[in-house]
Amino acid sequence: MDNTCETCSKKAEGHKCADCGHESEEKMAKCESCGGERHMAKCAECNEAEENCTCPVIQKG
Repeated sequence: MDNTCETCSKKAEGHKCADCGHESEEKMAKCESCGGERHMAKCAECNEAEENCTCPVIQKG
């Protein structure tokens, strides 16, 4: 499955909790580490959860 970081539009690999940083291959409804509901795509460029992505935003067409 090819995912995209919603913040910068670059490739995303796996998922990461925006709160505690727990990573997994699959998106979880509740993070198994902190119990939060903020598990999201992980940007392959900066390795942050897409909400915390630090990459420059790519302008879409």
